Amino acid sequence: MEALAVLENKISELIGLVSKLKKENASLLAEKEALCEQLALLEGVNRKDRDSLNQEKELTKLAVSGLIKNIEALVEGVLE
Repeated sequence: MEALAVLENKISELIGLVSKLKKENASLLAEKEALCEQLALLEGVNRKDRDSLNQEKELTKLAVSGLIKNIEALVEGVLE
């Protein structure tokens, strides 16, 4: 009879642990979803920033190329 009482106590403890772990798991899943949403948001921002930087880089290249051509034309005009 004592063994049965010990088993019942252990089973109750295990049920309690399972309930606690289920709650913890639900909490972790909610946190994971929130973090995934934040990550997706940050990736979108990062992508926009990268695209913007690439556009600025191209515009800068064009501006520098134009300046070099103008300088070359001025130097050629002075040398002639």
